[in-house]
Amino acid sequence: MKIVCVCASFPPEFRGGSEVVVKAQARALTELGHDVRVVCGAAETSPTGEVSHEVVEGLEVTRIARTPAEALAPVWIQPRLRELVAEAVRGADLVHVHHWSPLSGDLVRRLRELAPVVLTLHDHYASCPRFFRTPLEGLACPPNGRYDACAECVAAFVPLLAPAELAGRLAARAEDFRAELRAADEVVAPSEALRDALARELGVSGARWRVVPHGLCRAFASQTREESEEGPLTALVLGNRTRVKGLLELVRGLRDEPGMRLILAGRELEAGLDDELRATAGSLELVLHGSYEASDMRRLARGADLALVPSLAYESYGLVIEEALALGLPVWVSDRGALPEVLARAAHFGPLPGGVLPAGDRRAWRDTLRALVADRDRLQDFAARVPARVRTAADAARDLGELYGDLVARRERALRP
Repeated sequence: MKIVCVCASFPPEFRGGSEVVVKAQARALTELGHDVRVVCGAAETSPTGEVSHEVVEGLEVTRIARTPAEALAPVWIQPRLRELVAEAVRGADLVHVHHWSPLSGDLVRRLRELAPVVLTLHDHYASCPRFFRTPLEGLACPPNGRYDACAECVAAFVPLLAPAELAGRLAARAEDFRAELRAADEVVAPSEALRDALARELGVSGARWRVVPHGLCRAFASQTREESEEGPLTALVLGNRTRVKGLLELVRGLRDEPGMRLILAGRELEAGLDDELRATAGSLELVLHGSYEASDMRRLARGADLALVPSLAYESYGLVIEEALALGLPVWVSDRGALPEVLARAAHFGPLPGGVLPAGDRRAWRDTLRALVADRDRLQDFAARVPARVRTAADAARDLGELYGDLVARRERALRP
């Protein structure tokens, strides 16, 4: 089957959660015998909006760049980009749209003219131009149908529009994305939490949307962790460093704590955050590690006792949860979005290999870690619950492959005379 995956970006230009998922699923689908290509936006603008072609880890990748004017335009539908995507996917048996940004907000409606379209919702972009419904301080996300607060939240990004006009455009934007959801042959979400939240935010029914968890997107050889009660309790946090990931609140809660080491592994995506973390830590042993590969993760996990995911965002999934579990670490997560669901699903809905804590509650996180410092046997009880195997991207690819086959067969039956 000829499959084209359409996404916002793709390695090596950028490597966020969605990009990691798309690459892992595309490679797994290739191993199942499918012909998979990737069409994506480009990180940098181009004066002419050029289209480039390359091969990334065996996958053919077409990158479509915006012009500077397109990048600055306060619109979500870009006809030139839409038609370039359509040309790039022509001849495919099926198209899997993983994101609209930074391409065009009408991709599903256009591409469905060419082939069946599966749409995966990776975040809250369909209901929020800022992707994750994390409003500015002092604002709250409004209920479906109200856009005044949304206009205030995004006004800094579109300063040329008056608030009333911006609110009207955001209302029109929401209607366009509702139309995109209706046009898709199948809508997929990685978690029940995201499925239900987006349906609620857009005022539509998500009852027929499928939940296909992403699964582990990196391969880790099995390793034995050394259990020791000597030295500080070492907690590992994986992922790009931004304020919305709850890192400052975590460090503030653990400031000056004895008997603890905190390792933050990932890239600093907000300038000055690392300096603020260091200044906040006091005497807490804080290690800031940069970008990492699988080999780095194995090494870091061997020296860690547990993993933490303290995000303040309403996360759509939690790849780092499955990564930590695959590395043998119990995991404590915040109660935001899909994080508790991913942890429970990985444990097959049995006793959790870790726990769930209130997002941003410094005392709750501090007290939990203090209790583990005082009782290492209890920590080992949690470690014993870590599953021997977690779901993988290969599992997700098999599920998606079956779905693709059904949709292609349905399209062929509909086209028969």
